[in-house]
Amino acid sequence: MLTWIDIALLVILGLSAVMGLWRGLVTEVMSLAVWIGAGWLAFVAGPAAAAMFEPHIGSPSARWALGYASVFLAALMVGALLVWLIQRLVKGTGLSGTDRLLGLGFGL
Repeated sequence: MLTWIDIALLVILGLSAVMGLWRGLVTEVMSLAVWIGAGWLAFVAGPAAAAMFEPHIGSPSARWALGYASVFLAALMVGALLVWLIQRLVKGTGLSGTDRLLGLGFGL
């Protein structure tokens, strides 16, 4: 007998597989790389961005939060543009069916 935890995990696994099938392997992998890269870039460049807000914001915690968030969001926007461009290239090559099938496997 399946418990509610088993059912919830199966639903999550099914949704992940459907998302992988819908978006494709290239988009899924690139999106994951963009999120990881944005987090790393925010970790590395967040303090420098926070220092730029020092003349305008008096609270150190608000400066840090805004510095990290601004770097993270800027990296996500640039990354989303790159993912979109690469997705267009994949569709142009005619490999979108294979890409989606591999995305299904990646989603599982």
